[in-house]
Amino acid sequence: MTTAAPCWFRLPPGFFPVDLDALDDWEERLSAATALLHADPPPAALRHLLESLPERGVAHAAFGLHSGDDGEWRVCLLTLSDVETRAPGPAAAAARCVLALAGADAGLVQERTPVRLTCGTPAALVTSLLPVPEAAGRPAGASGAFQARLAVARPSGSGVVLVELTTPATELAAPYTDILLGVGQTLAFTDPDAPRPPRTVARPSRLLDLM
Repeated sequence: MTTAAPCWFRLPPGFFPVDLDALDDWEERLSAATALLHADPPPAALRHLLESLPERGVAHAAFGLHSGDDGEWRVCLLTLSDVETRAPGPAAAAARCVLALAGADAGLVQERTPVRLTCGTPAALVTSLLPVPEAAGRPAGASGAFQARLAVARPSGSGVVLVELTTPATELAAPYTDILLGVGQTLAFTDPDAPRPPRTVARPSRLLDLM
């Protein structure tokens, strides 16, 4: 169970946490890992996201490496961050966050829908195709990556936990969306591994003995 800014969640198999205090060598390490697996090098979209983690207030990040049915390896980046919406309550906070996620900078939005999670707080999913600039070697406006974002309101106040998954494997949008939702289903705002208080066993009433 992983914790970040107090919330807890579980990483799926194939994900490796990123040390946010030592990001300088992560692009080199990821490139070495993909080369070892004969996979494509990390695309510009993921490298840009990795470089922007500190300024985006990301509390947790992990890379995922998965083998497809064709034997090729795919890479993705999972991040978790806190968003302050200044909304009047949890439901409004989730709605305000989703509106921002589906704004002009979101690329081509494919899906925007509320979801029901185990934690029980308001949540919504936004998926989109992110364009790449012409300088990245592809035509301007071409799809550079698929991104699924899950906005989960905290139980009280105006804070939202934002879980994002980004991958260049745009053809695997549906499976990666399922992975993100699976992470969301493990999200908790109280420690699920905390010891539970001992159960008290009610003692039988002595009145029965006196009757």
